[in-house]
Amino acid sequence: MPDNTIPKGAAEYEVATRHMVMERDINPFGHLFGGTMLAWLDEGAALYLMEKIGYRNFVTVSMDEVKFRAPGHRGDASQILCRIMRTGRSSVAVKPTAVSHT
Repeated sequence: MPDNTIPKGAAEYEVATRHMVMERDINPFGHLFGGTMLAWLDEGAALYLMEKIGYRNFVTVSMDEVKFRAPGHRGDASQILCRIMRTGRSSVAVKPTAVSHT
């Protein structure tokens, strides 16, 4: 999970969703499961896109260059921020990012 640095060009991002890291989300070492964060990023991008384009029938084709900068811990509040990077005739590229508040 990224630390609480705001991404470059943060003014272009919008809050898509928020999550609190709960006991069920952490591994035996007290760190957030990477798969949980991936699911949150995917869900946040989907909710953001639904709101922006008013269409719900789409799928995630890929998630490229996922970087975990720091582990999430129980009690952290994670914001999922998104922005549209490009649109095509039948595709949209959304860039989600996570910001953690401990």
